Amino acid sequence: PVQALTDAWCIASRRPEWADLTLGLVGDVGCRVVRSLLRLCVRLGLRRCLAYAPEAEVLPEDLQALFRASGVRFEFVDRLDTLLAHSDAIEVLPYRMPDRADGPAPPDPSRTITRALVRRCNPQLLVLHPGPRSWELHPDTDELPNSLFYEQVRAGCGAKLAALLLLLAPGAMAQAVAEAEIPAPRTRRHGAVHSATLSRA
Repeated sequence: PVQALTDAWCIASRRPEWADLTLGLVGDVGCRVVRSLLRLCVRLGLRRCLAYAPEAEVLPEDLQALFRASGVRFEFVDRLDTLLAHSDAIEVLPYRMPDRADGPAPPDPSRTITRALVRRCNPQLLVLHPGPRSWELHPDTDELPNSLFYEQVRAGCGAKLAALLLLLAPGAMAQAVAEAEIPAPRTRRHGAVHSATLSRA
């Protein structure tokens, strides 16, 4: 959940209008990171999601139900460049998480996201990876202006500290929010949580 808060904050700081955003998923779409992120993004107003997941045949049933109930349009695409071209932000994960029974997927250069591929398909794309990254995201993507890999790390430290403070000393958390003069979160007409909610962490 804290990783989801971090990633959603990184996206919202650049693309605050969730209803107009297309989120792309690359890799293992059934892992916990994806589940937490999608549940939060739907609450924020996400309406379209694409996935490039050669190792997956269907979206997990709980996520299918979430999308149906929320009116989110979801689609698997069969080409990586198609997903990059039609997404505003992507969350990249291993194609098979290391803790799966069949182990991690073997390296495949044709499925690696590189700086050149992003520049060719969609130079404005926000690129995220919760880490630790492997061959699915090439390190040369760090040079892209919209690569958020290290910003996720920095923001994640603050999110974890805020979560611990909220759990261990809720009074101090409330005082810190009040002193920072952070506006109270608002609710949009369609019921999604306003992006200001994220700043409270």
